[in-house]
Amino acid sequence: MLTAHEIISELTRRGVALRAEGDRIIARPLSAVPPELREAVRQHKTAVLNLLCVDHEQAEIARIARLDAERREADRQARRGYDFDATAPSHADYLPAQGHPAYAIITACQRYGVALRIDANGDLVVGKAGAKAEEPTQPWVSLLVAIEAHLEAVARLVEGGWTLRADFPQSEVA
Repeated sequence: MLTAHEIISELTRRGVALRAEGDRIIARPLSAVPPELREAVRQHKTAVLNLLCVDHEQAEIARIARLDAERREADRQARRGYDFDATAPSHADYLPAQGHPAYAIITACQRYGVALRIDANGDLVVGKAGAKAEEPTQPWVSLLVAIEAHLEAVARLVEGGWTLRADFPQSEVA
């Protein structure tokens, strides 16, 4: 009797790609899966699903880590972000003595060429102003953390077309 690991290994060896979709196991091409392996998958469905989910999660974590490393290296080479440029703002710079931090966040974005827009789904999109497809588009981590911490206020300002001279609606300040 095969274990879940052995089932996945054998299917992979046969060129079958497996993925989990909810409580279903998708195998492509299905024609490469012999009846005895189909039965083994049915008998060990829960264990196979668990392994596929863990593998997918680990692959996604590794993919995000690679992207972060690439972005960090691009920032280092461009001397962008407070980790590499002493004049770039830190998280504390987004917290002005008076007013709402969303003002300082928008100001920093304008100063450092970070584009903010609301897409068709109503999501706040953050990227490098004028970036080409092959260029890294995400700003430094502290800016993303500050935007996330004050997401609703920043989104309201962006949606309203806020400029440096606009007033933040005091009744909506959280």
